[in-house]
Amino acid sequence: MSDPFIHRLFTDVLQKMGMDTTGLTTTQEYPLLVDEQYPVLLRYDGPSERVLLIAGLDPALADTPETLPQRILRAALNPLRGKEPGAGLDEGSGLYFAFLALPRQTVTAENVCREIGRLVEWTKALLAGRH
Repeated sequence: MSDPFIHRLFTDVLQKMGMDTTGLTTTQEYPLLVDEQYPVLLRYDGPSERVLLIAGLDPALADTPETLPQRILRAALNPLRGKEPGAGLDEGSGLYFAFLALPRQTVTAENVCREIGRLVEWTKALLAGRH
C-alpha cells in the first residue's frame, strides 16, 4: 500500500483491536477474526476510495441454513436504500458475505472499529434469522 494515510489508519485499527502490528506489511488487506468465530476482511479499495469491511457468512452458523440464501437476497440492496450492511454471494468462490463500504473522507480508526463491531452484530442477527 503506497498510501500513508491508509497504512496509518489500518495500523491504528489493528492496535485498537489489540492485535500485534509487529512486521505489519503495506498490503491493502488484513484478515481479522472477531470473537474467534467471525472472519472480517479489512480492505482498502483505491479506485472507489473506500474502506471495505467484508464479513464471511458461514451457513453452518445459521439457525436455519436453508433460509439463509433468501435472507441474503433480501439484504443485497440495503446499501442502495441507505440501510444496514449489504450481503451477497461471491460468484467465484460460492461464499456468502456481508459488507460495509466506508468513504475515505470520513473514516477514522474509531469509526472503523465501531463499524466492524456493527457488521459482526448484524451478521450474527442475519444468521439467527432476525434480518
